[in-house]
Amino acid sequence: MSPEGPPMSRSASRSNATPPADHRLPAEGGPGRAGATELEPHVAPEPPAPPLAPQPSAGLAGLAVTALGFVVLGILPGGPQTALETVGPIATFALPVLGVSALWWEGWPARRLRQPLAGLANLALIVAGGIVLTLVAQAVVGRIDMGGVFSIPAEGATTFPTWPWTMPLGVLAFVAFLQITFVNGRWPLAGLDGRVAGAAVLVAAWAIALVVYVLIVNWNFVPPQAREAIGLGNPGGPESGLDLLGWLACVTAFQVLFYIALGGWPTVRIRGAAARLVAANALTIGGGWLTWLVLFHGLNVTTPTIAAMSAGVAAAAVISAILFDNWPAGPRPGLVAAQVALVTAALFYGLRALGDGIETWNRDPVELWVTVSCLNFIAATAIAHVAVFHRWPIPPADAPSTGPPAMVDNSRT
Repeated sequence: MSPEGPPMSRSASRSNATPPADHRLPAEGGPGRAGATELEPHVAPEPPAPPLAPQPSAGLAGLAVTALGFVVLGILPGGPQTALETVGPIATFALPVLGVSALWWEGWPARRLRQPLAGLANLALIVAGGIVLTLVAQAVVGRIDMGGVFSIPAEGATTFPTWPWTMPLGVLAFVAFLQITFVNGRWPLAGLDGRVAGAAVLVAAWAIALVVYVLIVNWNFVPPQAREAIGLGNPGGPESGLDLLGWLACVTAFQVLFYIALGGWPTVRIRGAAARLVAANALTIGGGWLTWLVLFHGLNVTTPTIAAMSAGVAAAAVISAILFDNWPAGPRPGLVAAQVALVTAALFYGLRALGDGIETWNRDPVELWVTVSCLNFIAATAIAHVAVFHRWPIPPADAPSTGPPAMVDNSRT
């Protein structure tokens, strides 16, 4: 098959009884053109998947690539703590750009290039987008300061750093992107041309993030003199910006587990598009909020720990569904959930031990590095390997894998 094919199959079942889908580019028209690969409203799209690859060898190779990406992004830039505070915010703002490139634009504008050139071109676009959006976030939250984007300000300096002040806005935009793309099945943008819809979902995600940030977030725990010195604005909402990150991490765990690893189960079983859409949003937003309340207020678990555990769930779901096509669990939701739970525990405890072993955490708790490592360095690298580089240089298999459950057309009752 051609290595230029789109990064995911959005209509074909991936069970063992179904023949492999044709992943070649449409003969004409851009991504998302009507009559080609357009999703209907309320369809839970499959995880990014290029031409099917043999498992578990493809997953293990992808795991090695993911581990390399984690080391390059999360350890090498001055150690874990420095990487957290400099690379972490930029990677956060690059996540929706990565999603748009892989899922909405399907590799455009470099679709006609062969791998790895196509992947490298789109990766450059994703990184540039992350940097630009980081600067936009600085302007919204405080003030633009290039020194605070790429370096750690000295103690007492008036430089405006991106960490942690821009993080709530960045995570809000990413959560909104996931909600529209996976939980809502691209509604209400499914009928648009892919390039237009991709730009629209990025704008919509940012609009939602801005509204929630202004109405919800406060930085009351920072003394007014300190806020004034660095230029940090205070929206004055009801929730601390740092505590909001814990709730958003819980929502992300629900989004990725249920709508990537489990293919929309159990809400895809609900008859009626409107009811299904309401239930899906209630499951992710309400379920994440209730989980946050129980852990934070009921069990007194700290925000960094909640965020790290939730990010571990999301990263584990990506590893299971996207790198390994849910091998060996296959399409059985219970086994997939158990598989994700085991990988979550390995990520949480393994990364925390690694961070404590190689870094002295004198500015941030190690759990925040675990959080950013899981979402921004591990999950993002895995998605880029599969959906941007199409698992290059691993060739596709001749037979279908035991991938995640088939995506159901939720627009039909």
